[in-house]
Amino acid sequence: MSDSAHEPQGTPDVLKRTNHPSGGVSPAARLVSSLDGQYYLLSEVADILKKDQMTIRRAMYKGRVKAPTYEAWEGKMKVYLYTADDIQELRDYFAPKIAKREE
Repeated sequence: MSDSAHEPQGTPDVLKRTNHPSGGVSPAARLVSSLDGQYYLLSEVADILKKDQMTIRRAMYKGRVKAPTYEAWEGKMKVYLYTADDIQELRDYFAPKIAKREE
């Protein structure tokens, strides 16, 4: 995404795509990095939102959010691709729950 106005708040400048167990870049991270546009892995979205990956997946599987917008296949592995809009949708979904706990 070339328009910085659409970048989600809290997006890391340097994405952590080197967390493969072998110490290198995972196949999913390599796939995402090779695509045109700015996409995020679930692990990156979880870091941005400070949420557990399973919490985000649960919201997705239960149909509470439309995110992620895209998915791709790397071999036999499905990779969910999140956009800045997806991250904002998730942030909006989780925001009322955070505000309610703070009261």
